[in-house]
Amino acid sequence: NLHIFVNSVEFIAKVIDLAKLAPEEKIERCTKQICHEINRDNAFSTSEVENYVRRIIANMTEDELAALETSYITYATRIKEKIKTLREAYMQERFYDLIERDRVFTEGTYAFPMVITPSESTDKVPKSLYEAEWDKMNGFERRTLDVIAGCDGVLWWHRIIEKKGFHINGFINHYPDIMIMTQKGKIILAETKGDHLQNDDSRDKIELGKEWASQAGNQFRYYMVFRDNDNVLPGAICMSN
Repeated sequence: NLHIFVNSVEFIAKVIDLAKLAPEEKIERCTKQICHEINRDNAFSTSEVENYVRRIIANMTEDELAALETSYITYATRIKEKIKTLREAYMQERFYDLIERDRVFTEGTYAFPMVITPSESTDKVPKSLYEAEWDKMNGFERRTLDVIAGCDGVLWWHRIIEKKGFHINGFINHYPDIMIMTQKGKIILAETKGDHLQNDDSRDKIELGKEWASQAGNQFRYYMVFRDNDNVLPGAICMSN
């Protein structure tokens, strides 16, 4: 609560300072403050962010400029989200352009650790690769895993630890939920999705997963698994089928 209070006092002080400035100085101060808010984590090029913000402010109406003086943090948040959207779209377009020009390839560099120590673990599902696997699963993920473990053709399965285990490195880093080794030596990556999670992120993961499997070779497969058949995305499969 003290932290929030201090931030509020600092914001009010900045607004009071802005009121004392000439119109051109107000715009310049707001521009600098917005750029600072956007790039607190240094995720973007400073000069490119500043040029982009200046272009936006240059096209604002007088009413928008007046609102900007007291709402620059709101504007900074919106602009940052827009920048992230543009960056992600560019990264995706660039990634598939490099694939088309044979500049992207797969290579077998991942090595399983000898031991894993998940913060939440389970040893109740048979055929697990490790003695205890990561247990951060919802009900549908657990049902999917039970079906996988019950298949005769499955040699072992592994629950990939998000942000730590194997991932598909493309225009996004995609950590599928489950890795499976079949008795015939195929590696399958499975991502589970409840129907409420049907969105652009799911579509991107399907596209990337299928591309990974295609590039990796005939021994590799990728599947996104939905619970029901009503809203299954193209390229995904349904558990009820």
